[in-house]
Amino acid sequence: ETAAKGVSYGYGWWLPEFAGMSLIEAQGRGGQLIVIWPEKEMVVVLTAGGLNADELAAYLAQAVRSDGSIPENPQAVTRLKQIAAALKMPPPVRAVASPPAIATQISGRWYRLEPNKLGLEAMMFEVDDQKMQLGIMIGGRRYMMPVGLDEVYRLSNQTPSQLPAGVRGSWTEEDTFVLEYDEIGRVNHFTFSIKFTNESIVVNVDEPTGLYQLALTGHILD
Repeated sequence: ETAAKGVSYGYGWWLPEFAGMSLIEAQGRGGQLIVIWPEKEMVVVLTAGGLNADELAAYLAQAVRSDGSIPENPQAVTRLKQIAAALKMPPPVRAVASPPAIATQISGRWYRLEPNKLGLEAMMFEVDDQKMQLGIMIGGRRYMMPVGLDEVYRLSNQTPSQLPAGVRGSWTEEDTFVLEYDEIGRVNHFTFSIKFTNESIVVNVDEPTGLYQLALTGHILD
């Protein structure tokens, strides 16, 4: 993906060119930054906010000096290889329990949500024994995505952003389903706690930064 300001971007990483430097950046909300400078084999971490990081870049570039090679650390290299190997392993799978009785009643029914800053207009769950599909409506268009019920995300490109998202969830009560929606390509992670009745739903939305903490209601869409 190419960002509006002409800097390449994808999966949470920016690839800016600045003052002759090719950088790799993770730009967090509130001014947090991780900057990788491959040419110098250097990583800069900024945890301050309310500043213009571009103004610091030139000073950092001029100030960088090397007094010599960093001593080898074979223990750390071994540990890094172990972590990298573990990350390649598939996630553990949990046995899928039978859905509660209300799942049959709500399956396939669209619930219209009140206006909200997520732009989420409606939701639907299609339940088939130990399988589930999530339906969402944004901008008048409907999207269908599989839901992992075994603690493993199911990936889909059928999303409003057309970028991959992972979805998983579980029934925590007889009438409550907790859904995790992880927009992998856009670094957004939402948790939806959905309480069902036959005719309505109450949806509590949360995400790690606290930017979206919403309580929504929805009713059967005619």
